[in-house]
Order: sequence, then structure tokens, then C-alpha cells
Amino acid sequence: MHAGVDAQPRRIAYVLKVFPKISETFIVSELVELRRRGIELRILSLQPPRSGLRHDIVASAGLEQ
Repeated sequence: MHAGVDAQPRRIAYVLKVFPKISETFIVSELVELRRRGIELRILSLQPPRSGLRHDIVASAGLEQ
């Protein structure tokens, strides 16, 4: 077996127009799962969120920046 064949990325960056955003249910679920698997995440929001509405899981998973 070659070194790196089973290697998974340990850091991933997401560039999103607005985050967190209440309509981003799929993205939030994906980010939570990646964090659960030990992946270091960097979330770059190009614009600040427009309202205080957020999925509870955003805060509980530590996805707020």
C-alpha cells in the first residue's frame, strides 16, 4: 500500500456567500459531519448573516465564527 492512498484531507475550507443562513440546511449537516470525523474546518463567509435566525446545531457544533 502506498503512503497517502488512504489519506483523507484533514483541513477543508468552505467559501460561502452568507453563513450561517437558515436555508443552508444541507451545508450545516455536511459541516457537522465533517467536524465529527475530525476534519479541521475553515468557514469563510463573504457577507455577514442578515438575521439572527440560525439552526440550533450551528451553535452546538461550534460552527459560528
